Amino acid sequence: DVGCGFGGTIASLNERFSGLKMVGINVDIRQITRARELVIPQPANSIEFVQAAAENIPLPDNSVDTMLAVESAFHFDRPEFFAEAKRLLPDRGSLTISDFVISDSALEYLKDYDLFADEGIRSSYGHVDLSWSLPRYQQLAADNGFKVTDTIDITRQTLPTYDFLYAHTASLPAAWQDPHFLRATRMLEKSSRKGLMQYAIVRFEKT
Repeated sequence: DVGCGFGGTIASLNERFSGLKMVGINVDIRQITRARELVIPQPANSIEFVQAAAENIPLPDNSVDTMLAVESAFHFDRPEFFAEAKRLLPDRGSLTISDFVISDSALEYLKDYDLFADEGIRSSYGHVDLSWSLPRYQQLAADNGFKVTDTIDITRQTLPTYDFLYAHTASLPAAWQDPHFLRATRMLEKSSRKGLMQYAIVRFEKT
């Protein structure tokens, strides 16, 4: 699980399946430390949390059956990450990500906003690259020996997140309410509701 954060995805897999050897990768040692405290492997599973960048994972070649990047791929250098996935996965191995997938017609629209060049927004969301359309992903996959096998649009299911974020922000002291965060979040919500981008699960298979 690349970009595992506090280990939520691994915790869910750990609760539902047995016989798994799972590795969580995250660049932030604070999140890795917390994940190690929170997620205890079931008796038939093993879990390891490793501090590393998504583009440089300290595991041997062809050592992973399945890779996940849940709500994290938009922080990565995609070409370098896919090159690393190619190295780690055997033939028929799978990579599944969830990401904002931009419509081709929206690329210029979003570029005009350039919100994520703003330091205040980067402090809220970090570095986020919102320039990947499905055709661009398909080309990246082909360049690295993958093919797209499935795409599921889950935008509708994610829209309630925005109301939660606004409510949470409104509950904070005024001094903690970041206008940059609200501006970026409103841009994401507007783009999602207007169909300029979708939040999608995309599965790739190494061919």
